[in-house]
Amino acid sequence: MLAAGPGGDQLARHPLLPVDPPAIVERRVLGHGGSADAQADLRALLERTGAAAALREQPTARNAARLACVIRADGDVSGTVAQLRDPSEQVRAWFNRYRAPEAVAFALAAAVLEECGYLTVADAAVRLRTALVAPEAAPADLRFGDRLGHEQQWIRLDLPEGGAFAPPRVRFRNALLGQVILSYAWNLLDGRRETVLDWLRGLLYHRDLEVRARASVAAGVLALADPHYAVHRFLTAWAGSTSWPLRQAAATALGVAGSRPETADAVWELLHQWARGDASAQQRRLAGTAANAVGGQLGRAAPDRAVAVLRSALDREDDWGTLAPVAWGGVHLLHQGQIAAVLQAYLDWSEPQDLSPMVVKSLSAFVFAVSQPYQEPVIGTGGDARVPGVPVLLGELPRQQDRLAELWARALARRPVQDSALEALRTWIDTYADKSPGSLDAVEALLVSVARRPGRHRERLLWWLEKWARDRAKPSAAAARLLTTLEHAR
Repeated sequence: MLAAGPGGDQLARHPLLPVDPPAIVERRVLGHGGSADAQADLRALLERTGAAAALREQPTARNAARLACVIRADGDVSGTVAQLRDPSEQVRAWFNRYRAPEAVAFALAAAVLEECGYLTVADAAVRLRTALVAPEAAPADLRFGDRLGHEQQWIRLDLPEGGAFAPPRVRFRNALLGQVILSYAWNLLDGRRETVLDWLRGLLYHRDLEVRARASVAAGVLALADPHYAVHRFLTAWAGSTSWPLRQAAATALGVAGSRPETADAVWELLHQWARGDASAQQRRLAGTAANAVGGQLGRAAPDRAVAVLRSALDREDDWGTLAPVAWGGVHLLHQGQIAAVLQAYLDWSEPQDLSPMVVKSLSAFVFAVSQPYQEPVIGTGGDARVPGVPVLLGELPRQQDRLAELWARALARRPVQDSALEALRTWIDTYADKSPGSLDAVEALLVSVARRPGRHRERLLWWLEKWARDRAKPSAAAARLLTTLEHAR
């Protein structure tokens, strides 16, 4: 900031610093002569009432002055803090003040893509802003980063720690703001709803998987406001589309839309309806989307309902088109921790142990599940004890040995499934067992259990283990060890 002196020929330069809300409160409450004890008491009051957190979330001089007035008047500090931290009130006040397409576009882009890098969010905001305004002769000079200090104070850019080479991440200061912004824009910006939906759909084809995942979650947040409207407006069209990204987005969005008790029953009823549909191509895609949807948050909360949807989608006479999505739905349920429910379902569905389509489909889904290595989710909570790159069911052997032994025995004995089951077993022995300590011992106990079952299980396992152990191209030491164990087991 430059200040002109007398006659305009002398200039004084004053550096401008970011607003320090706690300092404003302290100055207004204590003046210039506050003692150390008074300052400590004031800081303790700010922390105890949540005022310090409110000032971090909304670092504006206006809020600091408002809190200072309440403190000086011995007013209800906690009540004032609650009003300041209310996400709905923050969003309403912000949208009433800032209505320019630039501001709205970046707020919505951040709400959808929070935790993504700044450039990713900025590019998405530019595309949305372009859709919100009339065509321009040249690209607009948009500098969203410059607006964060005044228009978008509820957003911060977090730089990587320790000098790591990574983009700055866009984050809201209040974790609930992103969802509230989406709901506000969807419900109240009536003239822009169509444009926002088209823009969100475009993000579902982004090359970055994280962008697609977060856009899918955002679609679910929009559906929460009015699930009935969302189902007829875009979810059914996405779920029955020939486009895989749209079907995946619909499945994720339905998981979010059914995450609340007041909407869960309606979403489950819709999924059951889709799973039981007719044999048309679109109905098959709807059934597949339903199977995909129950593998997420919905299935984790209600595994019995999820398994029922999977069975309805799989048991569709001679329709094999839903096998792949049902198999993936089972894998996703396993990754959600619903091991017992999924394995028991495979056991119940294949109980006849004949060549009927349902038995073959069920065992095929099981073999697919044991063949899929665990991958950490794109949007996860961290702290997962599973071993990346190793099938979840391999790590579950000690706890689920009886169920797994029976399913392995059925799959290895059924000719339509046998080849893929043998291939999966060898991969367990030669590839995955080395990546997970103790897994080969667990596989050894599993095969001993399978071999002891009535029938030709022991002879079959001995023949294949010997073949793998003596493979000229790639002899298997692990198979040789298991062969020796089975030969001595009774």
